[in-house]
Amino acid sequence: MCLAIVLLIFALWSDRIKLRSPFVFAGLVMCLIGFAINISDAPVGVKYFGTFFCVSGSYAAFPGIIAWCAMLLS
Repeated sequence: MCLAIVLLIFALWSDRIKLRSPFVFAGLVMCLIGFAINISDAPVGVKYFGTFFCVSGSYAAFPGIIAWCAMLLS
């Protein structure tokens, strides 16, 4: 449920301001933070939070990449 909320916020906001790259970059930064948490020596609960960051960042960045490519082809 939370992943869908992050995805919808990114999609609606990027469509409103007509920019895709900052949201793709933000999603990829979320993935980077999540991976950094997961490779660190952190407790299991914190690593679970890092996994949430990885998944939500990748889910949020992917539609922006697809929309950006489609926009460039048309």
